[in-house]
Amino acid sequence: GEAATLPIAALTAWSTLQEGGIKSGDTVLVQGTGGVALFALQFAKLAGAHPIIAVDIQDHKLQVAAKYGATHTINSANEDFSDAALKILGGARPDVVVDGTGVPAILEKAFALAGNFARVIGVGVMPYGPDVENTSSFGRAFASATSSFTFLTGSAGCVVMISGSALN
Repeated sequence: GEAATLPIAALTAWSTLQEGGIKSGDTVLVQGTGGVALFALQFAKLAGAHPIIAVDIQDHKLQVAAKYGATHTINSANEDFSDAALKILGGARPDVVVDGTGVPAILEKAFALAGNFARVIGVGVMPYGPDVENTSSFGRAFASATSSFTFLTGSAGCVVMISGSALN
């Protein structure tokens, strides 16, 4: 049963990273430590990315992330992950941010953290329902997005969707 989902998680991580153009030398931040995120860590390592930062709110999951390729971990329950990532990267911004949480507020921080011409990759289903009205306008705009998507950030803060599912 559960083992049958592994190829889906792996394929999702692989295809989104490939569509996002990951390459050797990229700096990568992965938000969340679910199945797709753990595969994203492994594929980022195989692609030659460095450093690779994993972010989660549970230390035991971050320990697993370190075994799967994260060179650094950040517990965002204890510190602001944006500030911590900038410190790890010496003030530089990540080239690739993978959001495995689907939480609009966290995705907003991913866009704010991403560097010029970075790739912001989202996997999973964005929340939709009664709480959507309590999210930011950015969160509401993407509340109906499903599957995965890849965005390319521009130098003037513009964001262009380069692959993914259609928004309703």
